[in-house]
Amino acid sequence: MVAGEAELNETASGTSGSSMMRKREGGFVIPAGGELVFEPGGNHIMLMGVHESIRTGQEVTVTLTLENGDTSEIVASARSVEGGTEQYQGEE
Repeated sequence: MVAGEAELNETASGTSGSSMMRKREGGFVIPAGGELVFEPGGNHIMLMGVHESIRTGQEVTVTLTLENGDTSEIVASARSVEGGTEQYQGEE
């Protein structure tokens, strides 16, 4: 386990026209036969309380728990993304 906690986030337009990230309350709904794409600048999983270094190119397995209690694993490839310039809900 590389992180103590994970949070589902979305990117939305702020009042000043800039983008900001915010926690997706209630999670995401995936219609039958549909898909949900996680990507930088869009819907994403934010790892918090990371206690191991994650290197660019490293594959990280994330276990998602669905509303009915089922679990699904996804494998994400770590990318280098310049952080520190994003805004979070409540910031302007």
